[in-house]
Amino acid sequence: MAVMKSMGVVGSGQMGSGIAQLGIVHGIDVWLIDSDPNALARASKSISSNIQRLVSKGLLSQAAGSSALGRLRCTKSLEELHSADIIIEAIAESEDVKRKLFLELDKIAKSSAILASNTSSISITRLASVTGRPLQVIGMHFMNPPPIMKLVEVIRGADTSDETFNATKALAERMFSARRLLGVVLRGVDCITWMTSAQAEQITRTINPVVKNGKFGYGIGAWGTPPLATSGIYSLPYFPVCRL
Repeated sequence: MAVMKSMGVVGSGQMGSGIAQLGIVHGIDVWLIDSDPNALARASKSISSNIQRLVSKGLLSQAAGSSALGRLRCTKSLEELHSADIIIEAIAESEDVKRKLFLELDKIAKSSAILASNTSSISITRLASVTGRPLQVIGMHFMNPPPIMKLVEVIRGADTSDETFNATKALAERMFSARRLLGVVLRGVDCITWMTSAQAEQITRTINPVVKNGKFGYGIGAWGTPPLATSGIYSLPYFPVCRL
């Protein structure tokens, strides 16, 4: 499995800029895309400020901080993503808007590229259906803000290949320095396997130290950190999960 060297992030809001920051800090060349030049300018300023803060706290060396910022490219053009190993969209939570973007990215991205969505509620299978590469489409749902909340949900669609899943999981482990990954799938159409309520409680006890004291701001469901848009899944006696 080849190591990912370049990444595109579409959407430069808090989520997109946070994902871009994680990428550059961990040695990945990142293209941050947004149609709004003012949003790009704000994102670039925020990322630079955050990197300098890490340096001032001794969490990054000055050289590492400068090197990280040198790996960031901000642009309005999706065409710049033609050589990216993975493209992560972090745009508005609208299925129609995301499907339109995936259709466009499918035409631009190289044939081996993975297309990932940061969606918290939309079916990965449906997003993949508009592309010619459903095996290479996956969900990569970061918690907000990504550089602080070191947790990511990796979601397979019905056709996502093992190779795509393993490459995405490896990227997540790299970006979070092999910290815990949340492999829970909160939308039934994407479920890979099932576990009973008792099994859910066991995993809850494992995850609880990561989300202790309501750190993620939610108090709903077995996990303590579900996106509000999908919290209704907790009324079911079984929980769909993704193998991780």
